[in-house]
Amino acid sequence: MQIRVLANNTSHRGPGKVYQNLVKGLRLLGHGVNQPIVGEPDLNVCLQLIPAILQLDPRKTLFGPNLVVLPTEARELFSDPSRHFLVPSQWVKDLYCQFDFVHPNNLHVWAVGIDLDKWNVSPKPKPSQDCFIYFKNRSEEDLRIVKLLLNKFGLKYSILQYGSYTEDQLRKTCSDSRFAVLLTGTESQGIAYMEILSTNTPCYVFNKTTWESEDKTTRCPASSVPYFDDGFCGAISPDHISLEHFTEFLNGIDSLTPGYYMGLYGLENCITNLLEIAENIK
Repeated sequence: MQIRVLANNTSHRGPGKVYQNLVKGLRLLGHGVNQPIVGEPDLNVCLQLIPAILQLDPRKTLFGPNLVVLPTEARELFSDPSRHFLVPSQWVKDLYCQFDFVHPNNLHVWAVGIDLDKWNVSPKPKPSQDCFIYFKNRSEEDLRIVKLLLNKFGLKYSILQYGSYTEDQLRKTCSDSRFAVLLTGTESQGIAYMEILSTNTPCYVFNKTTWESEDKTTRCPASSVPYFDDGFCGAISPDHISLEHFTEFLNGIDSLTPGYYMGLYGLENCITNLLEIAENIK
């Protein structure tokens, strides 16, 4: 299949990672991506808002998942019942469905795959520290409280702040740690935490359960970890700090297998899901 992937950000942070992983996954499965061809490609995947987006054939195009924050930014696009959209998680679909001009059946939940060859530490070496805090879009007060909790248990830890580390540093920190503490805002998918889990690093999550627009006019139930399974991946903290709950997590770390669970979200599986969605819109 010949596929054209359209984006204006192919390298920077989350949207760039979606582009890179999508292209790599398509090529792994033998599809041609952005190659010179005669005529139109079999499928367009328009990841982000681009010029002339309205001219793309809706019968052969999936739009998203990084188009807009809210559908009101592209009302004409979302109002068209012939167009189909990829959204990165169920809570984002629920948010979009709050708008009466959106067609819910045209929203398809899809997670971009994780490069399991790159994000894999198996077997793990002996860790040099207990854990690290992955810190993104949360307050310094939240960070202070989490540090107090770790200090109370006498744990050795480091802090990785979003935007101030490299992929190599994140992989090494996962290798050096028994577990991670996720202290982040809401995530539409959360590629970084899925990469952490793919290294078989269990996570203790301080979840953000509500998304709110900057102007405070729109709210929606949400998650910091929309693709997370307590039985395999770790634990989500209660709303209040619970020493008992954290102790239970620590005692059960050795039985967790997050790397196994993340196998569901490898590049090949997620590309297969994408192509199934594309087939169903024809």
